[in-house]
Amino acid sequence: MDFSTNDEENDPDLFDKLMTFVSKMVEARNSRLGRLENYLLVVLTYIIMCWGLTFLLVTMVIKAFNNGGLELSHQVIFAVLFIISATLFFVSDTLVSYGDGSYTSGEIGSEHLKLGTTPVNGFVFGCGRNNKGLFGGASGLMGLGRSDLSLISQTDSLFKGVFSYCLPSSTEPNASGSLVMGFDSSTYKNSTPILFTKMVQNPQLPTFYFLNMTGISVGGVALSLSNSSSNNSFGKGGILIDSGTVITRLAPSVYKIVKEEFVKQFSGFPSAPGFSILDTCFNLSGYDQINLPTLKMQFDGNAAELSIDVTGVLYMVKTDASQICLALASLAYEEEIGIIGNYQQKNQRVIYDTKGSKLGFAEEICSFN
Repeated sequence: MDFSTNDEENDPDLFDKLMTFVSKMVEARNSRLGRLENYLLVVLTYIIMCWGLTFLLVTMVIKAFNNGGLELSHQVIFAVLFIISATLFFVSDTLVSYGDGSYTSGEIGSEHLKLGTTPVNGFVFGCGRNNKGLFGGASGLMGLGRSDLSLISQTDSLFKGVFSYCLPSSTEPNASGSLVMGFDSSTYKNSTPILFTKMVQNPQLPTFYFLNMTGISVGGVALSLSNSSSNNSFGKGGILIDSGTVITRLAPSVYKIVKEEFVKQFSGFPSAPGFSILDTCFNLSGYDQINLPTLKMQFDGNAAELSIDVTGVLYMVKTDASQICLALASLAYEEEIGIIGNYQQKNQRVIYDTKGSKLGFAEEICSFN
């Protein structure tokens, strides 16, 4: 079989057309209109590129049989190489998305690093090249879930799957919280005993942490779902606790009774327009002091309770206090999974024991200035 080049017998626009097509696909891909659209785009691009490569190979084989030799133009060679490279580029890209629609995409790398004085060799991390969403000014995200590449999983042999954090109050802009790897109670500053509740499993979301929430109280009043038409409970079967989600989201039937009791106790204040997912808002600009009802969440076993800090009850939308909202939100449907967000975890020592499958709460002033 004879291998030679002949540019004149090939379509001179082939390479340009392929370049234009792929560049448009890359541009569309980088726009990231949504997670589903991105996945479909990658799959479609992969199929088209494989089809194009197959078509070129079949064409060359047919020409080889017809002409008694395989004639390869520079354009065809470049096109084949470009399709292979572009295909590898698309399928090797890493995409991580989050529940609020934010996402990051880029490459996977590894490095040797130290956590305090503890060395971690061959730590695998993602390098985000395209980041969109509610990341704010953060320079990165730390994975604390159960996935194989999370910080917790990669340091399992060092810290035995135990970690804890203390998130500071947003009213202290210079305050710094803490993250403790492993169980070291000497580093905690909790003012109440640590009470544990067991984690529950969710086969559909195995990398997340779920708890069995058994009750909620507002201002000392224990709420009941007995009069609700919903068969849903306060979260039995799994309410997700997440350090990345901001506002706690409850099933509509649960949120309804929490909201009603809160408004009943927090009465006499003028209302204000809702803000984003927050629909219970007040105008407190004319008040120097207010009496705020307490919020507590109860969990299965050992009287475990999350006593929400006073800074986690209301969300200040406007600094002049003309729009301050109850910092809880309703899910759209009863069947959706509830989430305990980080806004309600402030000034708490939250301890995760992934090996023992339990989670503990204790009150702590999380200011480590």
